[in-house]
Amino acid sequence: FVIGEYEQGRHTVLIIDEAQNLDIQSLEELRMLSNINADGIQLLQIILVGQPELNTLLSRPDMRQLAQRVTARYNLQALLPAETRAYVMHRCQVAGAETPLFSTFALHWVHWLTGGVPRLVNTLCDTALMIAFSSGVPAVTPVELKAAIEELQWVEYAARTNRMRAGI
Repeated sequence: FVIGEYEQGRHTVLIIDEAQNLDIQSLEELRMLSNINADGIQLLQIILVGQPELNTLLSRPDMRQLAQRVTARYNLQALLPAETRAYVMHRCQVAGAETPLFSTFALHWVHWLTGGVPRLVNTLCDTALMIAFSSGVPAVTPVELKAAIEELQWVEYAARTNRMRAGI
């Protein structure tokens, strides 16, 4: 397939999400696929996306050859409070929101409750938006965030990480 695509002038990219869940045999097969080339041109670009455990996996001695083929790495860090607010507002705007879907106070709590971790921000905001919609509320407030935390069963998470106070 890859060679056929190359012959037709197309580039092939393989993107694997949650790559930290791949077993050693699958990672070795990816390494072997990365050897496919024609005229010195690598025919297959492989993008591995995963949790921090992926770095741990690639640092194993038996994964050295695959790790050496990694040409770029990027670790997405937690967002700062202003970045979290901008991120949520941007996602709402791209989705077509014409008015703010989160109160300023709710955006503050989104960051505080999630620590700015994008995956947690997405999960919390999606759930809070569904709760607001089903309640007929035009924008998410701390009330909907609290309901979302309960819906997601994050009460234990929030308590363990000291991210939930009685006031929310």
